Amino acid sequence: MTTEVDGHAAIATGDAARSAAGPARSGPRSWRIPSWRAPSVVVGMALLVGMAARLWQATDRLPLVWQDSLDYLDASKLPLLGLQRWAGPRPVITPLLLAATSHQGGRYVQLQQLLAGVCWA
Repeated sequence: MTTEVDGHAAIATGDAARSAAGPARSGPRSWRIPSWRAPSVVVGMALLVGMAARLWQATDRLPLVWQDSLDYLDASKLPLLGLQRWAGPRPVITPLLLAATSHQGGRYVQLQQLLAGVCWA
């Protein structure tokens, strides 16, 4: 039902508004994907694909050792709170990750794969 205010039709309210909107939808709505779930599934799948690609790249390959690799290994053996580690010639994160993996190349590569999969997902 509409009412008139100052000669103009006002907005329908109550039952009149519901009937003007058309019939109510009936039936199950379980086929609808919640709005938050679709992006979560896409991000999860991208994470899995990225991690699988990194794992495939690192499997059954010989490690490449460069001069930088040796420098990072030396920097990882410096004291944690030492000035040479924090203000030295090499960035801080790589030596920290090497120290966290006990200077084991295989564990370091696995940690890199995990971080790369998360970052590229």
